[in-house]
Amino acid sequence: SEGSASPGKISGEFESTNILNRTLEEPGLLNSCTWTPEDPVSCFTNQRSCKKPRLTDTFNDQSAEKSKVTGSSEALEKPEDIYDYIFMIAGNKTDTEQNISETDENNGVLLEGLNNPDFFGQDQVDNIPLSCSPELYLRSVSVLEMTSVSLSYKSSRMLCKLLSSWVSLKKLVLEYNGLGPAIFPILKELCVLSRCHDNSLSTLVLKDDILHLPMIKLVKIILGIFPRLHTFHMGFLLEIQNESLENELLMAAAEVTDSRLEDLSLSCTDKPLQVDLLLPVLRQLKFLRRLCLHRASFGAPEDLGKLLHATTYFLSALDWVAIQDVNLAVCFKEVLDLLRSAPLKGLTLDNCRLFERQAAETVSKIVAALKQNQSLKFLSLPANRLGNEGLLSLAKLFTEDSLTCISSLNVSANCIRGDGLLKFAKHLLTSESELSGGLKLKELNVSENLFFRDPALTQEALELFKNKCHIITIQSLTEPLQAFADHISVM
Repeated sequence: SEGSASPGKISGEFESTNILNRTLEEPGLLNSCTWTPEDPVSCFTNQRSCKKPRLTDTFNDQSAEKSKVTGSSEALEKPEDIYDYIFMIAGNKTDTEQNISETDENNGVLLEGLNNPDFFGQDQVDNIPLSCSPELYLRSVSVLEMTSVSLSYKSSRMLCKLLSSWVSLKKLVLEYNGLGPAIFPILKELCVLSRCHDNSLSTLVLKDDILHLPMIKLVKIILGIFPRLHTFHMGFLLEIQNESLENELLMAAAEVTDSRLEDLSLSCTDKPLQVDLLLPVLRQLKFLRRLCLHRASFGAPEDLGKLLHATTYFLSALDWVAIQDVNLAVCFKEVLDLLRSAPLKGLTLDNCRLFERQAAETVSKIVAALKQNQSLKFLSLPANRLGNEGLLSLAKLFTEDSLTCISSLNVSANCIRGDGLLKFAKHLLTSESELSGGLKLKELNVSENLFFRDPALTQEALELFKNKCHIITIQSLTEPLQAFADHISVM
């Protein structure tokens, strides 16, 4: 096939496939490759060179035209076949400004249509012309991933038509597709899908720039209609409310009961997190094992304290918590309770500003709390500006009087220099000689620190760790300005 594509990544019995991008707007491509009904199929679209959302990703015109011809000829021979890659941005425009303008126009039309009470009617979706029935050709597809692929108005409506009866779909990933208000009809069709008793959806990922309803209400809607969902990841940058559409969805949603959710990840919008709405939802998640909270803001420190308290004492099934880009310094007491009492196996506190003020005293209290925790095995504290002194304080975790079972420690991007790492290594080796079972720490991640300043001391420290502890030392190829700012902050 022409062009390049990332292989589909599928868990379980499904094997990876190397497949080609196609657009929803070419109905003939729904039946244009060698595939038999016995073969498990993955629909996966990923622009591998793009880490951030892109408004457009155009396809080579000549390749596209040639693919159309090839697809049409194959369709005549095997009409039941299907390309694994189905979805891509439509049209041949290569001018970014034209595409942006077209997207804005589509969103305007869509908003106007969404406010029409008949918009959600199945007859509206059924009016989309297809050369063949999508249910027939997609019944064996179990994974659909679309990342950084802009969906037009027509493509969004096509996706709606497919979702309502896609009972074989196990994993759906929609990331940075520029959906905007088009997320409402998609959610509506997911509601329809949820009423199919044989639906298989267990993993759902929704990420985009703009969300047109409160985030926690969307969480309640999804968990209410899909109680068998195991993994739910959601992330948006901006939040815009539309009460009429929100009420339309809430009428179709059910209360969160008997949820089997095990993995919940929330990357929050610019609005303060509605903790009073979130806590009742979390208390219903009896099987929740992993909770991730990214970039959340709070109306008051007390709201963050309530969430940390619930995480510590009411979510008994939790074994991993990850908090990123959240100022935890305002609720230090609740943080200490979490470190001391939560029965977690893994804890990540990434860029949580814990050590910005009174760093020595803060680290000392954190170490004292962690010494009492016998369940924690993986501790990750990246980008918290520990510095050399903070790292040396963490060495006290591995002394004879400590009850900690931490075997993996991540202190990456913490302004640590080579001399600090060397002192840390010597402290650990001294503690090892006092421990009957040997060194507790088995893995240490010190990536993205300031070792380029003391390469000789860094190398000496690494030699001391050799054959005793696995060291991860991935470094940036360049010296970022942020590293300089971090270094100044701990001077």
